[in-house]
Amino acid sequence: MLPIDINDPAIIEAHKVHVEQVFARLNAKVFGGKGGNKMSDPTKEITDLFKHNKGQLVKDLIGAKPDQLMDHVAAFWRWLDKDFTHEKYADYLQLKKALAASEKDAQASDGEQKKKKKEPVVLSEPDKNLVKAYNDWNKIIAQLFDYERWFQNGNNSPRYDSYTLAVNLGRPTCTYCNRIYTGTMKTAAGKKVMRPTFDHWFPQFKYPLLALSFYNLIPSCSVCNSSVKGFAELKLKEHEHPYMGKDLIGKYRFSYDYQGGINRYKIKMLTQPGEELLKATLAVQKLDLIYDVHQTELSDLILLAESNSPYYINSIVELFPNSGLSYNEAYRLAFSTEAYSKDFYKRPLSKFKYDILKELLRVSHDAENSPKIK
Repeated sequence: MLPIDINDPAIIEAHKVHVEQVFARLNAKVFGGKGGNKMSDPTKEITDLFKHNKGQLVKDLIGAKPDQLMDHVAAFWRWLDKDFTHEKYADYLQLKKALAASEKDAQASDGEQKKKKKEPVVLSEPDKNLVKAYNDWNKIIAQLFDYERWFQNGNNSPRYDSYTLAVNLGRPTCTYCNRIYTGTMKTAAGKKVMRPTFDHWFPQFKYPLLALSFYNLIPSCSVCNSSVKGFAELKLKEHEHPYMGKDLIGKYRFSYDYQGGINRYKIKMLTQPGEELLKATLAVQKLDLIYDVHQTELSDLILLAESNSPYYINSIVELFPNSGLSYNEAYRLAFSTEAYSKDFYKRPLSKFKYDILKELLRVSHDAENSPKIK
């Protein structure tokens, strides 16, 4: 996983635009006006919430940093239910899940039902009221924070949407795996063709209020977002968040073992001692398993190392003394990847190749200064 620098000027500007544009859209849905269709019944509670302090609570939901979001979620819900707690909402989700499972059992054939021997779920009156109240509120929230229809913008309308956010973020490779290009692309006629998917770090099924939150939308490839992560639930106390892990790159590295056979090598990921959050995050992302498909790239790097000295990059620079070729440019030409950790996100496999090359050729760089050979 590659961190996203929260203090990068481009990210700061993308954040500013996102909060402004999304709030304008939500405000138009509640009160009407330019930017979206007004909801038929936003309710008095929602209307009052948007009026209070010029909608600051809503802006906080859209723009607050990851470690502040749960407080803003609770504050929003308390406008709708003064007795809200995260524990109460967790109870609601459990009841909803139990009801869904019970309904599925009821629809099963007689033979399947007898095998399972499960009694249908019968809720107490307070539990019924809890489920109904939160179901009703979540229907309104889904209309308001409309990620699927509005933000995804399937009809390609010329307005702020997930494509615009992707352009503003400028992240051409997947944040999680750094293997796949996730750039944006339009046709000559302006039709949007390609963009990254956005992973909801805090899952939508549990936190619908965070469906459009800037720091909850992580640009990623479809493999990492859907196939690998799926419905896995991440927590700040247990996992690393891309916007909060500034020094992540130096806390883990790729390596390999020789094992023979068809797949001659086993690619592995090593973390520094004590980095339990990072280790848990990498386990969820299954990066060691995913990277094992890159046997060819690893073999090429090993062959290159066996054929050249540790001073390979220096020799390329010295070979063309009048070209003005920098170490960084020579590195990029030689390995089709980036030399500096701050630029790893610009090209696929940059972190992987850097770590393997460092192990094989002792290629290393200062964090801030010119690259050097150790």
